[in-house]
Amino acid sequence: MNLWVFDNDGTLYDDTFSAKEFTRISSGYYSKVLGISLDKITDEIDKLKDKWGTEFSIVAVAKEHGIDFAAAVENTYLALDLTQCGIKAPDQERMRILNSLPGRKIVFTNNPSVWARKVLSYTGLADCFSDFIGMEEITRPKPASEAYQAVEERHEGFDRIILCDDSLKNLEAARLRGWTTVWHRAGSSQAEKAEGHITISSFDELDQFL
Repeated sequence: MNLWVFDNDGTLYDDTFSAKEFTRISSGYYSKVLGISLDKITDEIDKLKDKWGTEFSIVAVAKEHGIDFAAAVENTYLALDLTQCGIKAPDQERMRILNSLPGRKIVFTNNPSVWARKVLSYTGLADCFSDFIGMEEITRPKPASEAYQAVEERHEGFDRIILCDDSLKNLEAARLRGWTTVWHRAGSSQAEKAEGHITISSFDELDQFL
């Protein structure tokens, strides 16, 4: 039996505009919380991530200032207006493909799982997945081995784990663990060769697994 593992942003929806909007909103939020100008945000966030031993900027800021994680997410990720982000909704084509794939399907993202649930509910895809594994459920983000181990421990007993992601470094880490890897390179400017990975340019090419 297959376990289908899908990255969210850039894979299950086009995040071109939402990523830009998130940067704008989160930078403004961090500037207010940290009390520094926008042009100093990047350097300061990098320092805080080093201090708190995390690769999640939102976690570093929350720890440094004693902010509740849920409140930080509410003021950044969940503050995005999805209707202004150019996200296709409902996404009937992806829904058709997902519902056709044999096996269990889960979302595996470096962003908060609550954000993944929000955006996929907006596109009509949330019900295609039985689990959401995100920032709240993992201690380190992809491509750290601990992240993939968390998936394996939550979902045991599958003959094959298939990861579909738009990041080659995330796919390479999964391939080293014996996962089948699918590079979703739609709109990607990456020139690297995806050796060892199945490559698709559009989501409907997943039909090849049927």
